[in-house]
Amino acid sequence: MVVQCYSDAKKMEELASKLSDSSELAPSSEGNEVQKLLGGIADRAKEEKFLYTKFFAIGLFRLLELTGQLCCFATSQCGSHCNNQPSWLHI
Repeated sequence: MVVQCYSDAKKMEELASKLSDSSELAPSSEGNEVQKLLGGIADRAKEEKFLYTKFFAIGLFRLLELTGQLCCFATSQCGSHCNNQPSWLHI
């Protein structure tokens, strides 16, 4: 199980590092491979067949980091000056 988690994380990092914008992370059954994977997770979540964990949350922030979208909004330093927040992320 642990080996599979690391393998999955490495695969997602490789895929996400090729993306250029956080919009390419929006779940979609017709998008890139990352979007399709996230779309599958979103579908399972809607059916209440997905367990959201802190490790999944950390992975989402890692995806944002790899696409260059992680900025001060992840800290208490965020203010109205920050324009780097993805439009689909509502904090």
